[in-house]
This record gives sequence, structure tokens and C-alpha cells, in this order.
Amino acid sequence: MATSPKELPLTLGQKVTTTIRGQRYDIHIRGWCVNQYIITDGPLVNGEPIRLAPHTGCDVHFIREGEFVTFKTNVMFVSPHVVTLMILEYPRSFDKTNLRKTERLKASFPMSYTLTVANQVFTETGIIRDLSYTGALITHKKPLQKDNKILLSASLDSGMIENIDTVVQNVRHNPKSEKEPYVTGVKFANLAEPNRAVLQKFIENRIELRQKVLI
Repeated sequence: MATSPKELPLTLGQKVTTTIRGQRYDIHIRGWCVNQYIITDGPLVNGEPIRLAPHTGCDVHFIREGEFVTFKTNVMFVSPHVVTLMILEYPRSFDKTNLRKTERLKASFPMSYTLTVANQVFTETGIIRDLSYTGALITHKKPLQKDNKILLSASLDSGMIENIDTVVQNVRHNPKSEKEPYVTGVKFANLAEPNRAVLQKFIENRIELRQKVLI
């Protein structure tokens, strides 16, 4: 849902991603004036600033305090001097999605988990079927029980998540599947910063793709 530009949650030095002419660049916010302009680093390729004509369109998005923020704007100009800066038109509106409350996103990634019982460590494998900022739905062969604590690892298309502290919320049996007959909902109890970054990137990419489909 579009939101008033006066509420755009910008922070000095904040890292954002901009897409210009189909290419993505990671840049930082260097200043702004509400309803007038936003100053960022100039996008670079091999250390050299790219050439952009005035009014070149671009998309900007970033994650701040668990919210995915995105807006469309235009380049006013790029200053390629001692410090390369880009001046953007201040957006008329922006969209904001709460990642902690967003629905789980469909997925299909091999995963593994470890479970400790009576000082014995068991490692099992399965598939992540959907994923969110706070948890996942997994399918697997061996049964788990509610409140079991496991360490979950998986290779996502945004990178590797490793040994996430995870608590089993619910388990159901799917007799139609012989290979992975158990379907389990899990909640992430704690996210180390590397895992958080990979997970946020995964969600960010999926939301961005979904928005492109809707346009």
C-alpha cells in the first residue's frame, strides 16, 4: 500500500539497492530534503561511475527494522567528481511490507537439521516448503514433536543459512508421501546476523519478483 513520502524511513549511511536499466547496485543514503531530493552514492562499475541521463527511472528498495521499503523515482543528475554522488527525485509515495508479518513464501530447498536427545545428536534431511522472516514449513522422514529444539541449515538461492536455533510448533503426518511423510511448522528462536542477512535477501528477492509480476 502506498504511503505518504513524508514518512519515508531514511537514515544517513543506510545501505539500499537500486535497479537502473535492469542492473542492480548497492549504494548508501548520504542526505535528503523531504519532497525535493535524495542524495546517494553514485553507482559504480569497475570503480567507474556509470553515465545516466536526467530523468532515468530507477527502483530503490531496502530493509529497515523488519520492514521492506520500496519506491520508484528518477535520477536528477550524477556528479562524477572527487566523490561520486547521485541525486534522485524525492518519491511521491512508497510501499512498505512488514517482513515479520508477511505470509510465508513458497520454497523448495534441501535442508538438514540436528536434534539432541539424551546427549545423542541425530542429523536428518528434508525439504523447506515455505519460508518467512520468523519460521518455515519443512517436510522430512523422521517424526518430530512439538517444542523440540533443532538446529536447521539450508542452502537458499540467496546464500547458506547454518544452525538456526529453531523450535517445532506443530507436526502433521502425510500418509501420501513415503519419502517425507512428516510436515512440520517451525519457528526461528534466534537469528545470528549472517543468517538474518541471507534470509532477508531471500525475502527481498521474492517480494521484488512478485511486485514485478503484478506491475
